[in-house]
Amino acid sequence: MTFVEQWMSRVETDGRRENREMSITIGKHKFDGPYTITKDIMNDPGIFAVIVANGDRGALIDVGESNNIRECVEIHGSNTRWKKFASTGTLCFAVLYTPSYDQVERNSIEQDIRSLYESNATK
Repeated sequence: MTFVEQWMSRVETDGRRENREMSITIGKHKFDGPYTITKDIMNDPGIFAVIVANGDRGALIDVGESNNIRECVEIHGSNTRWKKFASTGTLCFAVLYTPSYDQVERNSIEQDIRSLYESNATK
């Protein structure tokens, strides 16, 4: 089962099939997703993580914050770069909705995640 299939798997509950709540932990935060279709992302404030899924593994390739997550990931200036990374896998997005946070708080979470993953990449 691939990384994306694991997150999109369904479970049997009381004899009927229903969607499993999809989530992924990035740093110390629980993100919704990953999503392969941006229309599944709400246009709300929050932090987004860009992931390339390949088989049973996923790699975080970018993180950002926005007041309108879906719009941001759809028109982001790094879209071309993200697609190049995804040429060997599936481009996915995970989101942490933060309706009560301001931009300063969202930036802080984004930078925490960036520093964690950049330090892990150099080990």
